[in-house]
Order: sequence, then structure tokens, then C-alpha cells
Amino acid sequence: MYATYTDFNTRYSTKLDAAEIASHYLPFASARLDSMLAPFFTVPFSSNNVTARDLAVDLAYLLVLQRSREKGDGEELRSRTMERIQALAEGREAMLTDSGQPIYAASQGGVVWSNTARYRTIFSLETEGSDCPHTHCPDGTDL
Repeated sequence: MYATYTDFNTRYSTKLDAAEIASHYLPFASARLDSMLAPFFTVPFSSNNVTARDLAVDLAYLLVLQRSREKGDGEELRSRTMERIQALAEGREAMLTDSGQPIYAASQGGVVWSNTARYRTIFSLETEGSDCPHTHCPDGTDL
């Protein structure tokens, strides 16, 4: 979880109690943030990631608004938050730590690295010789 109830309550005042925010909304907001940014950053984020904390608070409030407000109440916040997440994913914005260190997106999608990726296969179904264990062997013999 990237944010605390204090972080949430400092920005948004709601009638929900601390336990509900801390045990439900903030963990789900953190999970949602991880799922959206995992293709571009290593998740979970460190506890000193100010950007993750900030976005988790906004996403938690959006979850509150989805449950308790009129449809469309959180549209501006949702749009602003999603634009910011998109900018992070595209590398137009950096995440910042408490010390001010920037962390830029690096695509982790695509090819999966393997230490055996360049190894040649050591056997195949086309084994030579009459002692092939397959019913129909390449040399024409049947077992």
C-alpha cells in the first residue's frame, strides 16, 4: 500500500472512517496503480515513491466517488489521473522519490529474457535409426 489514511484525509475529506479507507480503498487503489504501470515500471513501488503515493490517494478517492456520488462527479479527477498515468507510461513524466530522484518508464513488455534462449535443441521427434520410440518413425519402420 502506497498511501496512508493520513495521506488520504489530508487531501480529501469524506464521511468514511479510517478503517474503511485504510483496509479497502487504499489497498485496491495501490493494486490498480500496480496493474496500470507494471508494463513500464518494476512493481511494487518503493515506500519512498512520492508519485505512487500521490496517485494512490487519487485512485482511492475515485473508488469512493464511484460508490457514493452521482455518476460523473469524479470525471475531471479520473481524466486528470489517467492522463498522468499515461504520461508516466510514455516517459513524458517521471516518478519521483522522497529524495527527488526521477524514475522513468522502461518498457518491460515484449520479449522475455532467458539464459537458455540461444541454446540449440538437443532432441527432436525426427530421431534417426530403427530404435525410434514413435509408432511411425522417419526412417519408415513401425514399432
